[in-house]
Amino acid sequence: MTNCYSYENIAESENPLFKNVDLTIVLTMKDSNRFKKDNLLLNLSKKTVYQYNKGFKACKKPDSIKRTVEDLTHAYYTAFEYSKNYNNIIILEDDAEVLNYNPIHYKKIDNYIGSNNFTVISMGSLGFFTKKNKMFYETHPMAHTQAQIISKNSRSDMQKLMLSKNFIGHVDAFYFSEQNVLVYHEPLIVQVLSDTENFKNWEGAPLWAHRLTTNIQGLREDKMGWYKAYLICKASAEIKSYKLKIFLLIIIFLMLYCKK
Repeated sequence: MTNCYSYENIAESENPLFKNVDLTIVLTMKDSNRFKKDNLLLNLSKKTVYQYNKGFKACKKPDSIKRTVEDLTHAYYTAFEYSKNYNNIIILEDDAEVLNYNPIHYKKIDNYIGSNNFTVISMGSLGFFTKKNKMFYETHPMAHTQAQIISKNSRSDMQKLMLSKNFIGHVDAFYFSEQNVLVYHEPLIVQVLSDTENFKNWEGAPLWAHRLTTNIQGLREDKMGWYKAYLICKASAEIKSYKLKIFLLIIIFLMLYCKK
């Protein structure tokens, strides 16, 4: 199984954006040229490596891996195994693109990492947002995993879960969603969706519905569509918070009324 993957060191940085991240792994397929070697992406952490994946069609993997969905989950599992001796790492999928180049945002996240315990911090994900603080939203479930900062403990937890589920299911909805993911309040590193084999294997709705949803969000146009998608997610969080406040006020009112 280890023959299905290989690694190549592609960059090292003496002054990375994230002082508290030891390694970046770019998940890509063997002989692929999909990854755009953006200087910012190559300077996120102290060291950046490719993980080359031969794919389940060309290399023997567990019998449960029959689609690109499970193959990607297995690639994450293998990357976590490779990084066992590292503390915090970043995983980039090879379609990751920088949307925001302002280093202030990355420094803010790095400062948070240096002084707080965390599981996963996303630099570009969607889902049902709940506002945590001025910097972050929590999301469950979460969608899109092209740029994640992952703690050592969280990687270990996900590995156990992946094994228990035989790598079945989407890596974002089935595995990352169980990790209390924090999403930075602005999209930083994103992806533009196209009809790849993995996209065609998305679950939860027919393919036409996924195409319609991502078109409405603007994720199939260009990377600027992520601002629109974030606006929708953050608006839903504000509505959710407003409803909760109204509910609590009603409870307080009823309690006071019942005491009379």
